[in-house]
Amino acid sequence: MDMFPWDKKPTRRPKTSDVKAFETEIRRLQDEMHKALNEGRDFGFGFSMTQINGQPVKHEIFYPNQTQTNEDIEDKTCTPFSDVYEEENQTRVVFDLPGVDKKDIQLTQEHNTLEVSVETPQRSYHKKVKLRHEIQNPKTTYKNGVLEVRIPKAEPKNLKIN
Repeated sequence: MDMFPWDKKPTRRPKTSDVKAFETEIRRLQDEMHKALNEGRDFGFGFSMTQINGQPVKHEIFYPNQTQTNEDIEDKTCTPFSDVYEEENQTRVVFDLPGVDKKDIQLTQEHNTLEVSVETPQRSYHKKVKLRHEIQNPKTTYKNGVLEVRIPKAEPKNLKIN
């Protein structure tokens, strides 16, 4: 038994080729980021993970990237970041819509799906969020680029058996 386990040397060191490949990729990303920022363009790509009926669901997030021209970007619609919070008496859905005026937001609902869309000359956002329950009597607020939708959960009803 070692008295001082932190004095142990690592059993496996990364291969020099792995480290160099990682450093090369970081340098490439830094160069592309600086180029895009100098040209005044936004960029990025990612995804978010949610869970529907116990199954993981991946949502792609597109933001125009540095390899696209302005003409390519004009047709693109960004997917806003969003979060779904399941609480005891309600579900809250929060959308990040930076730089958007309240009047430009279109929010629709159908059964258990919320859909948010924004179309302006400067921005275009679109996202659908599917919930576990029907949407009834939602309440919305919009402040500082954050749209919050609160959906009360239906009270369980006792049914009369004939």
